[in-house]
Amino acid sequence: MCRRAFFFFFYVLFPLLLWGQTPRWLSNDGRQRAFPEDVYVTGFAVGDVRSGETALAAMERLKKEAQGLLSDGIRVKVESERKSYSRSESVGSSETLSDLFESAVKTSSAAEIVGIKTDVYLNESENRIYAIAYARKQELVDYYQADIALDVQRVNGFFKTALQLEKQGNKVKARSQYEEAVPLLAKVSHAQGMLVALGRGDVAESLQQAHVESLFSELQLALARLEQSLSIFVESSEDILGSKSTSIVANKLKAALAKSSRCTFTDDSSQSDFRLSLHATTREAGNPVGSLMFCYADVTVELVSSHTGKVVYRDEFSQKGGSVTLQRAGRQACEDVAPKIAEKIKPWLGDEEQ
Repeated sequence: MCRRAFFFFFYVLFPLLLWGQTPRWLSNDGRQRAFPEDVYVTGFAVGDVRSGETALAAMERLKKEAQGLLSDGIRVKVESERKSYSRSESVGSSETLSDLFESAVKTSSAAEIVGIKTDVYLNESENRIYAIAYARKQELVDYYQADIALDVQRVNGFFKTALQLEKQGNKVKARSQYEEAVPLLAKVSHAQGMLVALGRGDVAESLQQAHVESLFSELQLALARLEQSLSIFVESSEDILGSKSTSIVANKLKAALAKSSRCTFTDDSSQSDFRLSLHATTREAGNPVGSLMFCYADVTVELVSSHTGKVVYRDEFSQKGGSVTLQRAGRQACEDVAPKIAEKIKPWLGDEEQ
């Protein structure tokens, strides 16, 4: 019963009593005395009760406006400070990863700032509402320092797992672990900006600046290392005049791509960077020349990124081949089309100069 009475007084009657009292923070000087800038961050909003709007609804609107002004003020400082002390935010050559980092920074920046309190005052004679949002700087500093420490610990865990997977040859899962760390590093970057904006940028230990810089460098090196070799899973369906047991195009294509030091092949699609699908058929060309017979090899090619699941290249090829029998002509056409396919897909694998 006592708890209910306390709740009713504190959350219902007490704010109503405040309406009749003029708080000192209504004036600029009063706000500076009540919420000194070296202790608090604040946001102040004032507005009239709109036509058809209840006083409670107007109070809630002005509360949110004051909170928004406080948050926006900090975020502007964060963005300004972030530009002044920012590292290179490239996290490898992958545009996807760079986009992921930027997206994570924006998400962190848009997150609600913790520890904000709000007071509201209604001037009934003027039908005007005043609201002030405030938060103690030290409470925010403590929160973001702890947040940085926790996120850095989690990043270290992802890196440790990624290195173990990389040593085991599980490159795809290793890359996934590194990618998991990117949003956390972005969150740390935002938290560091918050500390700088709150006037604690001189506390190097709190920012863990040196360690975070080393994590960024380690991430860049790891991703570059993983990108130096590409693992390709090849699946093929080949039919040479009714014979479906051959893999002529696939084998010749692998040989052509293997000349690039970047390309290796795997029988496990889950461990691949790319999945290459081939569908080849042959057909008689007609019009033999003397003892030579001719066939066409028709090949459909599709290259899919295993990381994104997106088709990065798709095309169809038709190659004529000749020999003393149709079977041999079909095989020759398949052998001759493979290097042409290789030249077309190499740029998509980063081997333009091969």
